Amino acid sequence: MFDSCNGLICIQLDRYDNGLKFLLWNPSIQKYIYLPQLSFSEAEDSNNEFGFDSRTNDYKLLIVGIDKDGSWIQPYLFSLNENCWKRVTATIPPNYAFIPVALCFVNGVVHWSGYRERNNGEYNHAILGV
Repeated sequence: MFDSCNGLICIQLDRYDNGLKFLLWNPSIQKYIYLPQLSFSEAEDSNNEFGFDSRTNDYKLLIVGIDKDGSWIQPYLFSLNENCWKRVTATIPPNYAFIPVALCFVNGVVHWSGYRERNNGEYNHAILGV
């Protein structure tokens, strides 16, 4: 298990053929579904966040791939209502960077830790969201 929300459990299964497989399970009604496999071959690792988007009444799973050098790869978003993966276009403002290890789904938005480099070389901590 990697995450749960409102009694729905999201389980990441082992990587298969450079892809990621997930299972959503509702133990209270003893039902589960496998999500469509996501090909993510260019990623060395990934960070995932599962949550409920009250604006669209939908459960969503966000995956951010991490490259060998630690930089992030274009994220994907799964919508349970639409039963499909979509690439998410995300931009990071100039002088900002995110730390792709602390994802948190709150009020329909995925948040993560980040920082902003100031002109004098110092850093300010920030919370980024998409």
